[in-house]
Amino acid sequence: MRALLALVLVPTLAHADTFEERAAQAKRLVHLDEVLWAATASCDKGDDTLLRQCRRVRQATLDAHAGALVLVDGEPEAFEIGAWSAAKKSLPLRLAACVRCKPLDVDGRKLRVAPAKAAALYDNAKQFPDEPAAVAWAKLAKAHRVELLVKLPDKRWPVTGGTLTVDVVGYRVIAACDGSILAASPPSQPVAPDKKACAQ
Repeated sequence: MRALLALVLVPTLAHADTFEERAAQAKRLVHLDEVLWAATASCDKGDDTLLRQCRRVRQATLDAHAGALVLVDGEPEAFEIGAWSAAKKSLPLRLAACVRCKPLDVDGRKLRVAPAKAAALYDNAKQFPDEPAAVAWAKLAKAHRVELLVKLPDKRWPVTGGTLTVDVVGYRVIAACDGSILAASPPSQPVAPDKKACAQ
């Protein structure tokens, strides 16, 4: 019985969920505003030819991205490093729950992109032995990148109050200088460092 359990458990551990595994299944999306345009375009201006073209492009874009898992760059400002707490010997860290925190101008309309019912994707504190260690870490972490794994809607694209609601199924914050991971869900391995970022 123990031998059988070992055979069952080992493959499960070998295929543990990671950010890299999810990202490998995602489509890299550079221009999120193109998808936002298709999700909100009315296609009600111009002559019949322009209207038909607009509707075709709109539908083709929506069909191509319906239910897609996409990897997008988040806004660096979404990740905040708070002030040193001498009492707790820690720095508060927070990653805001938004894909686009600053509204994008989409065909004359301001739109944000965010998950539903979440104020933060990550809200925690990192412990340090003393303030100099915390300051050194914060300096390293100042230059960082945010990557988000976003599940786009299948059919209906819910836009409420200027916000398009999506599902964020993964995130990671990378210290650009040395490639270390500042926060991630699911867990992520370090990435290649960007030495140019060390001078920032």
